[in-house]
Amino acid sequence: MTTPASASGGQARQPVQPQANPVVLAQNRCMPQPGEKNAPEFDVDKPQKLHRFFERMDDWFTIDIIVRDAEKKRRLICYTDVDTEQHWKAMPEFVSGTYDEFKEAILASYPKAVEVNRGSVEALKKKVRNLGMIDVSEKDLLLSLVRIMTAKVAKLKKLNPPIHTNRELVEIFLKCLTKGFAAKVAHKLSIH
Repeated sequence: MTTPASASGGQARQPVQPQANPVVLAQNRCMPQPGEKNAPEFDVDKPQKLHRFFERMDDWFTIDIIVRDAEKKRRLICYTDVDTEQHWKAMPEFVSGTYDEFKEAILASYPKAVEVNRGSVEALKKKVRNLGMIDVSEKDLLLSLVRIMTAKVAKLKKLNPPIHTNRELVEIFLKCLTKGFAAKVAHKLSIH
């Protein structure tokens, strides 16, 4: 029996192997299994990271096109330890609430998580206190202070009514600087 290729005197064609397309592969990603390297996880000893846990889980739900509330709740608890899983399953919102209601109930049960997301002047003071006194020559520390202040103040601005004044925030910033450096900055601020 002859094939069309052999009849024409040419070689038989080899089947073409499909090449992997990285864009398509990324779209077909599946949520990592609990415990895998990339898997989100909630550490009950670090409730301040609860919002980040929910952000990662919500990203995976979007990637895997998981839209049903019951499925989201079922998957969410798989990424916690056994005790946390039992506590969360016992919440009424797990049984009969929407995913968003369940998430809000969980967040409300961890005051540190609420404080981190909402922001507080005390949390800001504690964070910047760890930097020590910053001198004019310590550019890295100064930029670190600016990043911290920017992030924390952005959270504080969302509070209504505000729990701080601009003057109080400027004083917190200046107290992180050495006396000479703080005086120079304060002088510049008074000129403007």
